[in-house]
Amino acid sequence: MTDRYLALHPNEASRLAALVDLLDAGGDVASRRHMPGHLTASALIVDPEAADGPAVLLIHHKGLGKWLQPGGHLDPGEVPIDAARREAAEEVGLTDLVLHPWHAAHGGAPIDVDIHPIPANPKKGEPTHFHHDFRYLFLVPPGGAPGNVRLAVDEVAGHRWAPLNGPNLPDDLDLALSKVRDAMGGSRDPF
Repeated sequence: MTDRYLALHPNEASRLAALVDLLDAGGDVASRRHMPGHLTASALIVDPEAADGPAVLLIHHKGLGKWLQPGGHLDPGEVPIDAARREAAEEVGLTDLVLHPWHAAHGGAPIDVDIHPIPANPKKGEPTHFHHDFRYLFLVPPGGAPGNVRLAVDEVAGHRWAPLNGPNLPDDLDLALSKVRDAMGGSRDPF
């Protein structure tokens, strides 16, 4: 999967060198106990029918204290795309999301891959480490109700639908949202 992604984005090879090294080293990179880092997956959820143009769902993560997309760790034996779908269901209660056709057209590759540091969490016995996050683009289906968001209040402090082309988007999502905009192609009917 990483090979497919890097074939699409060869200019990101140096940015993702740590991920390639992690995968080459072997071990259970999907386990949250694999240090100094492991795989995670997330869902970039877009409502293409939002009144002011396509909008992306952002959640305020309690543990990290920042706005980001739903996502998290892989369960044992789970592949990243399934983890992204599961995390969306668990964190925001959306179960009828549609995987954007961009993924099928690109061999199931994630739309974005990001490496970001996670602070130490003594309560969980976790040192500072890295998440190698595989990101997938999901759409609220036609006629879907983005108001049906149900937050996992133990992890999520709030949510908002942010215009995909608007201000106040998290800086650390710039690259991912640029790819989302390209995949959406400005269309309100991406299905």
